[in-house]
Amino acid sequence: MKFLVFGAGAIGSLIGGSLATLHPVTLVGRRGHVQAIRRHGLVVRGHTEVRVHPEALEYAAEAEVPDVVILTVKSYDTRSAVNALRRFRKEALFLSLQNGLGNVEILAERSSRVLGGVTYHGVTFLGPGEIEHAGSGDTILGPIKGASLGEAEGVAEAFRACGLPALATASIEAALWSKTVVNACFNPLTALLGARSGALGRNDWLSQCSPMIVGEAVAVAGVHGIKLAARDLLERVQAVSDATARNKSSMLQDVEKGHRTEIDAINGAIERMGAERGIDCPVNRLLTLLVKAFSEVRSSEWRA
Repeated sequence: MKFLVFGAGAIGSLIGGSLATLHPVTLVGRRGHVQAIRRHGLVVRGHTEVRVHPEALEYAAEAEVPDVVILTVKSYDTRSAVNALRRFRKEALFLSLQNGLGNVEILAERSSRVLGGVTYHGVTFLGPGEIEHAGSGDTILGPIKGASLGEAEGVAEAFRACGLPALATASIEAALWSKTVVNACFNPLTALLGARSGALGRNDWLSQCSPMIVGEAVAVAGVHGIKLAARDLLERVQAVSDATARNKSSMLQDVEKGHRTEIDAINGAIERMGAERGIDCPVNRLLTLLVKAFSEVRSSEWRA
């Protein structure tokens, strides 16, 4: 099976690097990362220890048509990514492994066969050509449009053969919501406090924040036809915190680098979708505003 990973940052490099141990893989990423991989290969440290030499490109237009395109770009880049990948849209199977809500809907507008997916690995981008796998977790994927559960299982089997725990489900929408709710706890709190993921499960003050975030999100998911159990989600938060304790969340990595965050697709999406149905989400709204303010203040005259 031939894979193309579009958006080879931290998580994309882990997925692509692992798959490259058994499959032809093309990574599409930023210039510095691509050049380092071409020179020295991709180095994965930590939970996974491997050096591989996948094809690395700056532009998807240079790649051969793959069997599977895996999107790991930031949520705000999904539309531009779909445009860049348009020549593959009829032949390749597309899999979104992105944070937040709304990505698979954008993919389904332009692509013939789409899988949605979530992954719970903790990965930190150390520098060009090098990532740290801080904690292992499951990858769950399933059909969204034009693809079968059997095709989803085929991709999951490829993941498992390369050491990435994965399973296919016919109910991927619930998994997408669950991951978003877990991210809604980890991402803004770790970004605002400069904390690693283990803090959520081990700090008494933070442990009181997650139930408020989850409670609002469960209510919003419910009115959109997705039944989630708050207790299960809080257990997932604790499990992820334990499994990826030393990891830096993607949002913390973004604010440290001065990059745009995905807050609008996570807590912002929960608050927005709640407002559409008359459900007030003050905690998720406050976190959305604080992350946006924090990102701006860090690079402005108001920084202390």
